[in-house]
Amino acid sequence: MQSALCRLCRIAREARGESTDGLAAEKHGHINSTGCKGMATTVTAAHRQEFLRICSKELLAEKAQDIEVTIPVKKSQEAWYSLDPGSCFVNCF
Repeated sequence: MQSALCRLCRIAREARGESTDGLAAEKHGHINSTGCKGMATTVTAAHRQEFLRICSKELLAEKAQDIEVTIPVKKSQEAWYSLDPGSCFVNCF
């Protein structure tokens, strides 16, 4: 897949009527990045889709809860954390 210059960038630049001088080398890293003008939109969309799949609110909340339960509570804060969670809203307004 390696050639001297990126064909996708050349095609994208020619379609826009831009100069094809200074094209990047056609390598996997370049094509899989947003630096490749021929693949930028596709790569960005794929990265966003994967990010949303991996980082859903539910999954992040679940992971945060898993981590929080492993954090030890200081002796000075035990009384606060052992309170009924609903009681902190009584008389707060």
